[in-house]
Amino acid sequence: MEFNTLRNILEPFLSPSSRTHWMGLLVFFTGCFIAYGVSKGSLVSVWRRWKSETSVHLDVQLLVFNRMFRSLAFGGAMYATWWVSLRVANGYQGTVGEIEPVLSASTLMVLYSIVLFVVEDATRFLLHKALHKVPLLWKFHQVHHSATHLTPLTFFRVHPIESILYQLRSIVSVGMVVGTMYWFGGAELTPVQILGVPAFGFVLNTLFGNFRHSHIFLRFPNWVEHWFISPAQHQLHHSVEAKHWNRNFGTWLSIWDKWSGSLLCSSVPPKGFGVTDSNHEQGLISALCEPFKSIQYSKVIV
Repeated sequence: MEFNTLRNILEPFLSPSSRTHWMGLLVFFTGCFIAYGVSKGSLVSVWRRWKSETSVHLDVQLLVFNRMFRSLAFGGAMYATWWVSLRVANGYQGTVGEIEPVLSASTLMVLYSIVLFVVEDATRFLLHKALHKVPLLWKFHQVHHSATHLTPLTFFRVHPIESILYQLRSIVSVGMVVGTMYWFGGAELTPVQILGVPAFGFVLNTLFGNFRHSHIFLRFPNWVEHWFISPAQHQLHHSVEAKHWNRNFGTWLSIWDKWSGSLLCSSVPPKGFGVTDSNHEQGLISALCEPFKSIQYSKVIV
């Protein structure tokens, strides 16, 4: 039991599907050495600053708590995704009927990987934007944005309610894509993979994922940032400055922000990170409970 618990907590650093997989962290710390070790002091001083930041402490606490919560609440997520995909495939067969694959297996694999990547990215964008625009959801998403110091572990700084919403999004979106492509391409269809995970996500996570939540302002050329969200653009999304608010909701593709008018290309780093109206303190109990209390308070005011 203790071994399973430890393995579950360490999974974000060991699973190739995780943004904080050890290879991605290796790339990140190499970038830290280049950015800080050479020009702004040693990595030791950066580490000491992380240790002293209460914001970073909450990142770690929520990482451990959410991993424990995930093991209890999402044990059937894979089964639920498979159930949705079967319902979708059966729906196509019942309304359209079976079709003979017209593309080669290798072409179908590439098509499946692209469709899965685009749909996953689009649904993340829609949910992320809703978390900002819907006042009730923002009360929980504030926990993530209340980080005043960004590290790769800030990725896990989310309220359990937000985790549930993202898991439900994944079940529906992945299930629909898998079911559609299963009907279209046949039972032998699998995505293009690296180390057993979809190739596009693995490459992007490894090279750039951990820089998104950091103080290393890694920009892309302006024309690239009109297609792909750079780490610098996501740091602007976390900015404490009002002029940066409600911008760059995308995860990897910036086309969704461009089409909806929320795209902001990077120029200079923000003056700081966090929110001015945080509904909790930098502590685990406060982060978990205060969003619910603020909802009750709002009802009383109304």
